[in-house]
Amino acid sequence: MSDATLPLIFVEREPQSLTETPPLLVLLHGFGASEHDLIGLADELPSELHVVSARAPIDLADAGMPGGYAWFNLIFRPDGIAYDEDSAEEGAALARAFVRAAQERANASPERTFILGFSQGAMMAHSILLEEPELIAGAACCSGR
Repeated sequence: MSDATLPLIFVEREPQSLTETPPLLVLLHGFGASEHDLIGLADELPSELHVVSARAPIDLADAGMPGGYAWFNLIFRPDGIAYDEDSAEEGAALARAFVRAAQERANASPERTFILGFSQGAMMAHSILLEEPELIAGAACCSGR
């Protein structure tokens, strides 16, 4: 789904019972996945949650990889994997902007906003916790660095 008010493509499950300030859960996927990777979790979560799953900004197919998306570029070297600091900062800034826009669109307060991030998405959630902790009430960070 696309919405001009949100800086990223996303999919969502709107809350089944509307409240004035619904709790918001933002899902941030890992390297090589998409906005569809984590949205299935919404079926297992309370129906009053507004669940929004963002697509990371970097299309890996453009880099000659099999596909999917990433929050930042990885650098594959003989001695291991490194990351591109500039693209990591850009991805983190975009993730923060997405959360703010999703809050506004869903009429959700920061006190009722949570993030679940997996892998690179967990790294984005950690970045939000470090750079703008007042933006969210909490984060679940799964398999991040």
